Amino acid sequence: MPSRHRPRRVALAAALSAVVLVTGCSDDEEPGGTAPESASASPSAGGSSPASSTDPEASPTSSSDATIDTPPATGPVIESAAFRMRVPERWTVADPISDFVRVATRPEISGDISIGFIEATEGATVDDYQRASTKNWGYPVGPRNGPHRDVNGVEMYHQTGKAGETRVVEVYGAPHAGLAVEITFLLPTDMPAAERTSLVDSVLASIEWA
Repeated sequence: MPSRHRPRRVALAAALSAVVLVTGCSDDEEPGGTAPESASASPSAGGSSPASSTDPEASPTSSSDATIDTPPATGPVIESAAFRMRVPERWTVADPISDFVRVATRPEISGDISIGFIEATEGATVDDYQRASTKNWGYPVGPRNGPHRDVNGVEMYHQTGKAGETRVVEVYGAPHAGLAVEITFLLPTDMPAAERTSLVDSVLASIEWA
């Protein structure tokens, strides 16, 4: 199950350089599909899927959501050169499948948290990484680009979508400490929206940046 995330990491790394060159870090284009103001508006069970962004290179919004106030997760630890974070209790952190991917799972709820790290491109911004992520979105529905979020002092982009009919996708990413970080949450659509939001925010709240 975790191995399916590897191609997206490689594609994201390859696309980033091209996106940075093409966009020139411009913010003049119209933004793509816009997600709700916070993760709490993730699609609920039986709800409609988020609309796909019509322009994969459109500039994301630069506004930020409020600082996360959810208590941090207290489960197993994932560490990297960019940050230290925790996943929720009852989640299992798998052995690393590569130098640039870490995965935590909870099979009984069909839940995955995938954390990817690639060497950051000098001068690339959080908007550049969001454009690259949008170009390489690997899921059937989405992405919708939401407002950036302040995650314990670091601005992260936020995208939402769906992986088929059964799982919601939440993606957060940013360049930090010389690495481009992307955290992908795959959670069941039948999990109440408030519960999904609490889970995602608890993980983000646990991040201790390097």
